[in-house]
Amino acid sequence: IPTGGATMTLEHLATHTSGLPNSPPNLAATITDHGNQFANYFQSDFYEFLNTYTLPRAPGASFEYSNAGIGLLGHVLALSQGKDFETLLKERVLDPMGMLDTKITLSEGDEERRAPGHHGVVERPKFEMNILAPAGGLLSCGQDLGNYLEYQLGIQNGTIGPAVQAAHEKHFDLPGMPYDMGLGWWIWRNKGVIQHGGDSHGSTSFVGFRDSTQTGVAIVSNNRGHNSLAVSDLGFHCLNQSEPLNPILQLPAVDEEDLRDVVGRYEHVSGTVFNIGLEHGWLFLDIPGQTSYTLFHISSGSQFKMLDFGLDADVTFPAERMTYRQNGGTLLSFDRIRRDGALSLVRSGDQIRLLLEGEGDLSYPIEWSNDLNTWNTLGPRTIWDDPYEEAIGGAKYFRIGE
Repeated sequence: IPTGGATMTLEHLATHTSGLPNSPPNLAATITDHGNQFANYFQSDFYEFLNTYTLPRAPGASFEYSNAGIGLLGHVLALSQGKDFETLLKERVLDPMGMLDTKITLSEGDEERRAPGHHGVVERPKFEMNILAPAGGLLSCGQDLGNYLEYQLGIQNGTIGPAVQAAHEKHFDLPGMPYDMGLGWWIWRNKGVIQHGGDSHGSTSFVGFRDSTQTGVAIVSNNRGHNSLAVSDLGFHCLNQSEPLNPILQLPAVDEEDLRDVVGRYEHVSGTVFNIGLEHGWLFLDIPGQTSYTLFHISSGSQFKMLDFGLDADVTFPAERMTYRQNGGTLLSFDRIRRDGALSLVRSGDQIRLLLEGEGDLSYPIEWSNDLNTWNTLGPRTIWDDPYEEAIGGAKYFRIGE
């Protein structure tokens, strides 16, 4: 990386003062799933970024949060020891702290225990950071985080204790901010708290502690934080009850029958298609080939918002249409495309399930036959009814009756 003659140090990387951006600019070209944007970003991509990026300022000049910088820190440390990052972290940090259940690479048994991430009602895939795993690729549990906090508070020390405490010392002044930087830690001046947290597309975390009261708090949620899920507020309040809990966004109730009326497929004149689905009483917007976003009902009318990773988008449903505006940009209008009823068979364990897809509350007569001559009626169905299972065991043919 061209640095203009200045030296970039490990301390710069650990305090987010290296001059590197939060995300590498070439990340966007590798994204195939916006719900898991680092999944296809590998070492070769990272090296391309490092070989071509020009720092906008000298290392140490100012603070800018940088996942790329923390990723580089972990990668350089691992290279210096001739090991991969996860092995080095396990040997030097996790094992000495007794964090035996904290890891990046999960076994089959670990996968079965992993709480799937969500944003609203939309389940997110496992968050994968690959070469940038040092910036947020670890998975952990309550017991391990408890051990971690005991080392931060000096309740446990061991051989790693002095290094842990050194990370709490101020390493960079941020006079315009309410905190200064330790090594990876936010040192909150007025709160008397040392803290860090983070978000992925499907999870939120908070770890903080107060030396003055010898208290620590770890909060993990398998849902993406937003203004109706205030994990950081809760963490600071647990450490000091004088810290306020900001009001949580109260979402107005909406009749599920009204939500069903807007489920369907919508197309823009450009050919862009959005699908609107319904799950557990919540609408979600699906962008085919990309990802899905929960729609939060924020007004008494038909206005919804997508509150996901800085994506401030408004969605409304005038008659047979949908409007979409992202981050205050141009309002786009989508026409609703009606789909006729369609049947599909899905195997669920040992059961065969007959699914009906279509539009809204239209009712479809479903029929079955063994010889295509005699048809028997299963009954009128809508797309909201439970799938058929037992009734289809001996049937060979199915159709939507006329």
